[in-house]
This record gives sequence, C-alpha cells and structure tokens, in this order.
Amino acid sequence: MTERAASLLTDADVKVSRSAGMHGQAAVLTSGDPVKFVLRDGVIVWLTSPDLPSWMPDAVHDLEQLSILGHNWDSYRARPILPDNIVTALEVLLTLVKKDTPRPYVVPTVIGGVQLEWHTLRADLEIEVVAPLRLHVLWEPEEGSSCEIEVVSDFVHLREWVAQIS
Repeated sequence: MTERAASLLTDADVKVSRSAGMHGQAAVLTSGDPVKFVLRDGVIVWLTSPDLPSWMPDAVHDLEQLSILGHNWDSYRARPILPDNIVTALEVLLTLVKKDTPRPYVVPTVIGGVQLEWHTLRADLEIEVVAPLRLHVLWEPEEGSSCEIEVVSDFVHLREWVAQIS
C-alpha cells in the first residue's frame, strides 16, 4: 500500500505490505476474523479487527463489486470505478467508523468515484471519493446548518460527523 494508505490506516492498527504499483497490495489489521477484499486490478486487502462494525464484510463486498463495473456501466457513458478510489473509500471507512456506526450505502459515481452515504434521523452525511485523498463531503444535520466541504487530508470534521450519526 502507499505511504498515504499506511498513514491513514495507522489508527486502526494496520500492518501494511507493499509491492510495485497497485498489484498485490495488502493491508492487514491485526486481530479478529479476516475479511478478504479483492479488486479487479489485483489489489488485495485483508481486514480483521474486533472493533470493526458487523456490516464491514458487506460494505467490503459492495466496494469489491464496484471494481467490476466497466466503461458505460450505466449506459450513459459512465467511467469505470477507479481502483484507487475504491481503496480510498475503504480507507475512509476504516479511519472513521466505529463498531456502532450504521452501515453506509456504497454508490458508484459516473466519473469513476465512490460515494459513501449515511441517512439517519440525526443527519445525512455523504462522502464522495473524487480522487485518492480528495473527498467532497455534504453534511446535513437534522438541526443546524448544512455544510459542504472538500477534504484533502484533515478528517477532523468527518470524525465528528460520523460520531454524531453513530
């Protein structure tokens, strides 16, 4: 995995293996039952941790399925979902969610990105992975002001908002 991935995943007690390019990447969390994550381009991630929510294997499967969407997957010239964006979406989940965080909807975007969506009684949170380490975020709490921001490295607001929907 990249240095970027290693730094994002440090909070989750991750051991990272590297190989040349995207092929053969692997990230391994250190305890719990393993969940294998394989992308079309040979990216392999093993996830294990007792602190992951029970829905994580299903979300991983949803992300995995995005990797098989080819050009024109929506019949309106949508781009294939970029493997780096799928891995970044997984990194976002591993960095932000706790055991009690509700499961997000995992949605492909027509520009090759991934959107993670939470719609709860407390708030709506949408995190669109536009490019690795470039996130477009929409936060709409039940009470208070909505906020739309671009995130490139600082997840402080995202951690607070995910905690509020958990």
